[in-house]
Amino acid sequence: MHQIHRTLRLTVVVFHDALCAAFSYWFAAALILPLYQFASDLDAIIPVAAIAGCMSVLISSFLGVFSTRWRLASLIDFVALIKSASLLFVVLLLMRAIYYQYDPAPLIVAEVRIICLGSIFVLGSQAAGRIAFRYYHFLRRKSAERVSSDTTIFIGSASDAENALRAADQGILSSNIVGCLLRNGDPLPKQIRGRRVLGSAEGLERAFNILAAGGQAVSSLLLGPSILSKIDDAQKIMRTARRLGLGLLKIETVGISRRAEIRFEDFLFRQKRLVDHQLIDGFVAGKSILITGGGGSIGGDIALRAAAHGATEIVLLDIAELGLQNRAAQLRVESPKTKVHLVVCDVRDRERIFRLVEQFNPDILIHAAALKHVDLVEQNWHEAVRTNVFGTLNVLDAADQADVATMVNISTDKAADPVAMLGFTKRAGELLVAHRSSTSSLRRYSVRFGNVLGSSGSVVEVFLAQIAAGGPVTLTDSRVTRYFMSREEAAELVLATGSLQDRSGLYLLDMGKPIAIRDLAIEMIEWAGLEPERDIEIVEVGLRHGERLAEKLVAADEHLDPTGIAAINVVRTTQGSRELDLGSLAKALAANDKGAAQKILKQAKPSVGGTKLVTGVQMA
Repeated sequence: MHQIHRTLRLTVVVFHDALCAAFSYWFAAALILPLYQFASDLDAIIPVAAIAGCMSVLISSFLGVFSTRWRLASLIDFVALIKSASLLFVVLLLMRAIYYQYDPAPLIVAEVRIICLGSIFVLGSQAAGRIAFRYYHFLRRKSAERVSSDTTIFIGSASDAENALRAADQGILSSNIVGCLLRNGDPLPKQIRGRRVLGSAEGLERAFNILAAGGQAVSSLLLGPSILSKIDDAQKIMRTARRLGLGLLKIETVGISRRAEIRFEDFLFRQKRLVDHQLIDGFVAGKSILITGGGGSIGGDIALRAAAHGATEIVLLDIAELGLQNRAAQLRVESPKTKVHLVVCDVRDRERIFRLVEQFNPDILIHAAALKHVDLVEQNWHEAVRTNVFGTLNVLDAADQADVATMVNISTDKAADPVAMLGFTKRAGELLVAHRSSTSSLRRYSVRFGNVLGSSGSVVEVFLAQIAAGGPVTLTDSRVTRYFMSREEAAELVLATGSLQDRSGLYLLDMGKPIAIRDLAIEMIEWAGLEPERDIEIVEVGLRHGERLAEKLVAADEHLDPTGIAAINVVRTTQGSRELDLGSLAKALAANDKGAAQKILKQAKPSVGGTKLVTGVQMA
């Protein structure tokens, strides 16, 4: 589909430039020649105009004029048009000279003055088309910005701001930048590319309040490389942003190629879901929280958001010590008042999990520890069963024994009508939690959502590395689509579910529309200033075992009900009861029988009302 679109776009551009060239020489002749002479020479004018159109296209192709999309046209492209028009002038003069060698009779339409004026018109008309197209997209973007509530303040140097605003005006960067804050000590012009300079970076809170008083509710900050390179300044800005509830986006300068100037990281590919931060405050402020998988992407971001909203104590539990150290360092800088504990532990260690939960006695337990990569889980299904099923059971039982008020299980869209071991094991975790929710007076529930941008091993990280290496960018299948959400957005919505008062066992976050992975790859290549398929090749490698072309958010036997929070829905089920036999599952695991284990997990379904019969032995 993209190749067809690209071919059509190129055809339109070539036709436009050819038509401009042909008309320019026809019009030049009409202006210079007397009317009677123009009419008598029309039979000669039309062929020469057609030749000029064809030659213009050939010269432009040779000079690479058609390689840039019109909405990204810049001064470099205008210079290329000047070169093309100048070379066309020279070629037509040479053709005229060669023609006169064979036929010295004067051909009035081939006068030098007509060729000269026609070349000027070619340059003007071809450039005008590109300028008009860019201005059209600029007006469309401005119109969208006026109705958008998702606004951004840029912070960085003047040159950083110039690059970011140019990208925003071209539609590469999907951010409605309403103003800029420049580095402390830098000169402060009144405007940069039509946006107000609101002051220095140290005046962030003041600028935020001024914009809010004027009716512009800022939702995020965009940090330039000059700010990110100054650790102290960046940390101060991040602390202020956390306090104001602002999202953080980053632009970093990287050497992806000679043409690349900027890279966009943690980029939102759809409008961010805004969360009422008072809901999160009410859930976590003054509370102690234990987070399994706390050194990972999701668990770590939940910890950062919880600390920013007033959690007094956070216990990060993970089997990976490096992740724990990194997250603890962030927490100590951004939320120094929050007490942080680090625990290296495997959720499959039932006895130790029980002791730790009893020792720290948290108000809230968030279970984010899991094996989550489809291909690895399929190859190492034993570990997935131990972690995603029995590990979840261990955490759930430990929370019950310690009377933890709220236990939240992080799930995935792959649990909806699963087709592979990752989905089957995560679905089993959902069922265990749903069963406990229906039988316990304490809150027990799961939160299901799709892919998270910027999480460890995510497709964004893979594509960026492949682009930086010069390609190719690898896709499993050009038809694949996935749901995406930013890390901060996912963390905030998970915490917002704690404000809900119903007894539901499963919630689904609103993921928006699915994104075609091929389109994502193309956009990322273009952000790097490169041309897909020309500078960076896109290669299909085939679906891996356990993957499907399109993910589901809701299973065939499920439906959604609203919760009162726009981005969160309750998942209800209508399926009759079937048994999840943990005893048989443990035996299949011990016998290394993947088929039997998958059959047991596949048969497990919830019953009406969310209750579930769970039988068999528990496994440490």
